[in-house]
Parts: sequence; structure tokens; C-alpha cells
Amino acid sequence: MSAAKSMNSGGCAAIPEEQWAQVLEQKGGPVIYKKIPVPKPGPDEVLINIKYSGVCHTDLHAVKGDWPLQSKMPLVGGHEGAGVVVARGSLVKDVEIGDYAGIKWLNGSCLSCVHCRQSNESLCGDATLSGYTVDGSFQQYAIGKAAHVARIPKDYDLEAIAPILCAGLTVYKALKESGARPGQHVAIVGAGGGLGSFAIQYAKAMGLHPIAIDGGGEKRKVCTELGAQSYIDFTTSKDIVEDVKKASCDGLGPHAVLLLAVSEKPFQQASQYIRSKGTIVCVALPANAFIRAPVFDTVIREINIKGSYVGNRQDTAEAIDFFGRGLIKAPYKVVGLSELQTMPLIIITGFPTSGKTTRAKQLHTYITERIKQASSSATNPKYRLHLISDQTLSISRSAYDLSVLPAHTRSANASEKDARASIYGAVKRVLSDRDIVILDGLNYIKGWRYQLFCEAKAVRTPSCVLQVGCSKEKSREVNEERLARRPEKEEGSATADDNTDEEGAYAPENWENLVFRYEEPNAMTRWDSPLFTLIWEDGEEQTKRVFDSLWEAIAGEARKQVKPNQATVQRSRDAGGDYLYNLDRETQDIVKQILDQQSDEGGDEITVSKGNGTGEDLVLELPAGKKIGLPQLQRLRRAFMGLNRGGIGLELVGNLGPGRIRESFVGYLNDAFEKEG
Repeated sequence: MSAAKSMNSGGCAAIPEEQWAQVLEQKGGPVIYKKIPVPKPGPDEVLINIKYSGVCHTDLHAVKGDWPLQSKMPLVGGHEGAGVVVARGSLVKDVEIGDYAGIKWLNGSCLSCVHCRQSNESLCGDATLSGYTVDGSFQQYAIGKAAHVARIPKDYDLEAIAPILCAGLTVYKALKESGARPGQHVAIVGAGGGLGSFAIQYAKAMGLHPIAIDGGGEKRKVCTELGAQSYIDFTTSKDIVEDVKKASCDGLGPHAVLLLAVSEKPFQQASQYIRSKGTIVCVALPANAFIRAPVFDTVIREINIKGSYVGNRQDTAEAIDFFGRGLIKAPYKVVGLSELQTMPLIIITGFPTSGKTTRAKQLHTYITERIKQASSSATNPKYRLHLISDQTLSISRSAYDLSVLPAHTRSANASEKDARASIYGAVKRVLSDRDIVILDGLNYIKGWRYQLFCEAKAVRTPSCVLQVGCSKEKSREVNEERLARRPEKEEGSATADDNTDEEGAYAPENWENLVFRYEEPNAMTRWDSPLFTLIWEDGEEQTKRVFDSLWEAIAGEARKQVKPNQATVQRSRDAGGDYLYNLDRETQDIVKQILDQQSDEGGDEITVSKGNGTGEDLVLELPAGKKIGLPQLQRLRRAFMGLNRGGIGLELVGNLGPGRIRESFVGYLNDAFEKEG
């Protein structure tokens, strides 16, 4: 968690005409630190001098513009602001000048519609969202509706309470929605993340028994220290459904599940391990994901599946009260508002058993020392450093073993894809807010390195590649020595390849296969540059020279300004801001029309409306001799959406309305049917 500190440290001094703020001027960035006018509160509003603001992953979505929800532009982000009220409108009676108050995600609502009257303000059609539809807390002075600003007691620590206003409130509301009672079990998926760390604490404070689900040894340590009753590592679990069930006292599974992970897979698994009459609460918003659960089991076992958005005003007061009683604590780091930017990604690559992990640890030690030198305070370092690897994520070396697979299935190695997904997720979670990331691993596929390069560029941070050079003969010799050091009974066994520590060896067939597939980095390609190289024989002096050059490239004067291009920036949506919604709706409608109109024999010509108001139709030619089933249509639809959900492959996404989407999808289907015909 991070908290950005306002530059104005005064109490209720004279309000200036201008202030410093972080301003997003267009989707995709950049976020610019600049002076803007101080806003004036309306009759029912208050002006808060923001002292601290939490930084949330939603702020990154606002920058990328990858949600199907139109945001204000230009935009001051942030929705976890804590500060002091310095001005109020003429109608405000219950908030005084000098009061502590907070800016939340829900900035305001009408207070008169059916949802507001039932205390469901977040569902109000006129609700305004801080840092999204109205300017938020990444500024020295922010506006909030008096009825909705969080009331914070004067003796509370403002910097510590800022993250409670979003992450804490969100999971507290979700736990209430679950209906779980004291003494019952709640499974928390994504427990090691920002939301998850709060969920464990709130669950424990509410008398629940939290079952933490996440990946890696570091997450296990975090979750256990926060009070999780048990920890399930999805990266090593052979049967996660059974493992989660066994974690409950009676083996029937948790009474509630909170889905906090930004991945679709947990949304499909939860219904398998929730106990009968249990409640699954969906909180995270993985892009373009769907919830799937067997209808029969859901009905017969009376499983409840529901969504939980953000808390209302009463939820806010209760969440803050838990904090005030010392039951909730947030790990955070304070940086200046001007420092709201990103830091680099360092990708380490090389043959298996070539010394990559040794070099990664040397680099980690070196950068740690450089950070100390660059920081004015040991307790408040200028940068944070992360080392991510198969070892830190508890990924087995056997995940990369294709030797046990039939030749025709090797390109679809599910275990390797899952491993890369875990690594990608871990990198993406920390590649922001002044973090330096060292990624230690094989990273042997150039397409994988390109994907990492694009992710770094999308958040406007540089990346570089450190190649650990070693001959095949030497790498093979090291692997054989490690195999020989194992107990004789383990040699050649299936468990021999499951070691994940740095002394772990690869099965000989796996090692040879990985070397054969290795794609050496090329300094001439932009995703592999700048490229730094250390060879096996390089001593301390040469290693330091290379590390000095690398540091200069990522944090020194030689660091380049990164500007995202069309390959990494989310392209503009249609004027209504509903591109993803339209993409989903129009393709679903065409699939439905195909199923409704086709005959059992196939070979039909189906007409669907072009949807542009002209009365024109589009013609679909179905393959003869067979009926197209829903699974095939959904597969094609998902592939089409995958190509187009970010504008990939399209030249004019800004003009891509519903009619153009339908035309493109019909053309895509006709081509696919002809090829599969």
C-alpha cells in the first residue's frame, strides 16, 4: 500500500488559488505533476485539504482506460484521501471547519432515488466516483459531497487510515454481504494482495476463521502473520477443491468465499468447494471474465452467488471503527505527491542452470545498497525492490517439462502456461509506485519477453534484459552435478524434478528440451534492449561495472522517458465510452441469432441486422452438413473478443460503434467457417 503525501502541511490556513496535482490528460497517460486551480465547494460540498492519499489498482485502470465506464478527462485520480476540512458550502451543517474527513470512491449520490433511500447509494444512477467521474485525491485540495465524505475522529492517524477508505471498506462490505457468522469459515481468494490483507484482518476481527488462498511462500508468510487460520498455495496444490474443503473444521468447505483475485479461474472453482447453502461473493473485476457454475448443483445445494461493490455510509463508519479499535493495520509507505510514478523491470534470462539465480541475488544486493545511498532516510527508502522468481512463487521446475507429454500436446503445455500466468500476475501487481522489479527465471521465449516489455511500457516504465551467458557444456555440467548430489533413491524419480530452490536440478530430458527451445535475446530488438550481459567467468570487478551501467539506465541520468505506443496503449473507445460493453452485447446477440435460425442440417444462409439504423442486413454462410453448436460459437466469439477488446488489430477503434462491430464479427465468422468447413 502507498500513501501520497500532500505538500501543504498547514492546518486551516488561507486557501491558495492554485495547488499541485497529478493530472491525467488523456487515456493511456502520461500523468503530469502540475499546478491547477483550487476548486470551490458547491452548496452541499466540502473542500478537504488532502494530507495523505492511498494509491489503488483502480487508479491504474483509470489511466489505462480499460474499463467499460466513461471517465472524466482531464482527470485527477485517487479515491483514498484523508485530510482536514477547510471550507464548506452554505447548506452544510453537520461538518465543521477543521474536522478530519476522507474522500472515498463514492463521492456523491442523489440521496432521493429508491437505491439511496434503501442505503444502497453505490447503485444510484447519479452516483459520482472520486478519481474517475469527478476529480479525486491526487491533489492538495479535493471536493466531496458533505453527505458522503468519511467522518474521521480527530485522534486517528490520517496516513494510516487512508487505505481503509477503499480497500478496507470494500472487503468489510463483502464480508457483511457473505452473511458469515462468528465461528464460521471464509475462504479469501487473493489473500496475499492489498484487498486480501485487509480481508483477513476484518474476518478475524468479526470472529470468522479465514482460509487464505494465494500463491508462493512470501504470501504464505504474510497471510499467516495477519491471522489466517490456514493457507492454500494454488501453485503447488494438486487438488485445490479438496484442500480448501479440508481446511474447514468439518471438511465440508467454507461457509463463504470472497473472490478478490483478478483472474477468471477462481470464479469457476469457487462453486466446487463452497459448502451447501454457502455464499460466494464476487469483488474483483478481472477484465472480460465470466462466472460459471453448474446449475444443478447450485440449485440442489442452494449455493448463493452475489456481487459486492462498495460500502455505504454506515459501512464506512463501521470499517473506520474497527481501525480505531486497533484491529486493522495497513502496511504502507509514504512518498511525496510529486513522486507518483513508476520504476523499471529487469528481466534476467539464460540457459537452465547457468547461474541466473546467483546473478539475480547479486543484483538484488547491489541495488539494495544503491537505494540506501539514494535515500535520505533508512526508514523511508526512495525506491522499493522486488525479486520475483519461480522460487518465490513456489513454481516447480517440472512445470516446464515437456518430455512427459505427447508430441502433439506440447504446444499447449497447461502447466507452463499457468506458471507464466502466475509470474505475469506477480510482476503486474508490483510494477508501479516507485518499485524496481527483478524477474529471475528462464524467460527463454522472445514472445514472453515482448509481453513483459509491453506491460512495462504500458505503465510508462523502462525495462531491460540481463543475459547470463554460459556455454551449453558448462550449464549441462552444473545440472549433472546437482543431480549427482541428490540422494541415490531420488535419482530419476518424478519427485527429483520438483525442487524449486536454487540448487534444484532439471531432469536431463527437460534440460535438453529447454536449451533447444531457448531464444537468445537480441539487442537490436526494442524488447530486448538495453541488453546487459554477464558470463559465467565474470568476476567481482566486471560484475560491478555491468551493474553500474544497468543502474544508470534504470535510475540514473541515462534513464529514458518511456512513451507508450499503439501496441501498448489502450486505444480510444467510441464516443459513448461503451466499447467493451458493445463488443460483448453485439457478439452475444449474433450468436443467439445463429442458434435461433439455423436448421439441423446446416448449410444455411442467415441474415442478421447490421444495427446501423439503415435496415441493411449482414449474411452469414454456415457450413453444410452439420449444425453449429454453442461451444464452437462461443470459442469463436472469445477469440474475436480477444483480438479486439483492446483495439488490437483495428485501425480505427475510435469509430467502432455497434454496427461496425457486428460487421466485423460476421466477417470473422464467415472466414472461420470457410477454413473449418
